[in-house]
Amino acid sequence: MNLPAYLSWPGKSAAGPDLPEHPAVYHMLDVAAVAERLIAPFGFSRALAEALVLLTALHDLGKISAVFRGVLRDGRSQGWKHWQITEALLRHHDGLLGARLVGGWRQRRQLYAAAAGHHGRPPALSDHDLKRAHDACGGEAVADAGVAIDALAALWPQASLVELDKKAAVALSWWLPGLVTAADWIGSNAA
Repeated sequence: MNLPAYLSWPGKSAAGPDLPEHPAVYHMLDVAAVAERLIAPFGFSRALAEALVLLTALHDLGKISAVFRGVLRDGRSQGWKHWQITEALLRHHDGLLGARLVGGWRQRRQLYAAAAGHHGRPPALSDHDLKRAHDACGGEAVADAGVAIDALAALWPQASLVELDKKAAVALSWWLPGLVTAADWIGSNAA
């Protein structure tokens, strides 16, 4: 059976000897499933809830990179953190995401940084550093990340940020990292 190439990128180390790595996209799906449960009581519109769950799913897109694979498999030094690469990939693929999420590009960029910033702070990279982080991924990873975005976005077809104005996006940019962090912590539990 031939699996799509984007499923070959590791997201978590093997749980034990002779066990397979946990693919990055599977981890992103685990975390999104938790986010769907956590977000339900907040009363967001379906379109916005789906958009926030999709952004939560994409929180570790930067694990689809030569940098992260080298860290996990070869113990290489991690020059660019996977959450920094996540923001770079989300911004690079804004044409694809923007067509799905709609809304203003400023609001999307703010929420990309918020989702990527699930390790305590948004990446806050300059445009120059975003390009360098993007370039460190490798061309194969950038292409596979786009395919992964498309596949994940198809799971939440009503996802939309169209109702967000700048003020609402700013408020959500403070709230979203908490959702992502909680969902990531629960979704990373191997038990």
